[in-house]
Order: sequence, then structure tokens, then C-alpha cells
Amino acid sequence: MYKKYSSAWSTVGAGLLLVSSQTALADITGKVFRDFNANGTFDTGANFNEVGLAGVTVKAFDASGTEKSSAVSGTDGAYALSGLTAGADYRVEFIWAESWLKPAMAGGTSIQFVKDGASEVDFALNNPQDYSHTGKPFLAIP
Repeated sequence: MYKKYSSAWSTVGAGLLLVSSQTALADITGKVFRDFNANGTFDTGANFNEVGLAGVTVKAFDASGTEKSSAVSGTDGAYALSGLTAGADYRVEFIWAESWLKPAMAGGTSIQFVKDGASEVDFALNNPQDYSHTGKPFLAIP
């Protein structure tokens, strides 16, 4: 009877390992998102909801400038760069096709320097025309 349950649990354990293996092997992870208020933070909540941005290419280069990994952000904006050397320094570059989207003022640049194992290496993009500062905006009423 012990062997019957032991075999069943080992099958479940193997299945969980396969499902979670992508996360376990990912060395640098993060999210690319539309930063509607240009604050550099992925804001979600009842009153405000920013969205992930799909199709952004993310590349990792080692200290010699050799590309070591690349990924494309998914529908939720998440990406994972894997196969990197533990503890090494990397230059992470973000490449997108929509020229009207610009890096958010507070969201870092399209090139970031991180160590292997870093998470939340996020990149915020916004359309400067979507945002108005909190001062008195110019307003024209016909």
C-alpha cells in the first residue's frame, strides 16, 4: 500500500517539476508594460490598470558584448532570459517596433545593467501624448 501512494506522489512531483521548470531555470526576469502615467511603476488596482506589452525583444549581453540570451515579451509583458552564467554581470537591452512609444521618464532606459538572477527587471514604455503633468494644463474650449 505504501508503494502505491509513493508512486502516485512521485508522478505528481515530476509533473510539478515540469510545470515550474521554466521559472526555476530563468536567470533574469521582468515585465515590459505600458506606463500610462509615466511613473516607472507597474500600477494595477481598482482605479488604474496598466497593461503588459507583448512583442518586445529582450537580449542579454555578457561583459565582452556577446549576446547570451534573448526572449520576446508575452501577452502579459513577462519575459525570462535563461541559460546565463550564475552571478555574472549582463547588459539587458529592450527593442520594440512602435516608434511612438518612448521609455517612461521614471522607468529606466532601454539598456539596463544587472546581475544574473535579477528579477523584476522591468521596462516601462509610454506615449508622451497620453500623459499630462499635474500642473495647470493649457485648455482650449471652443
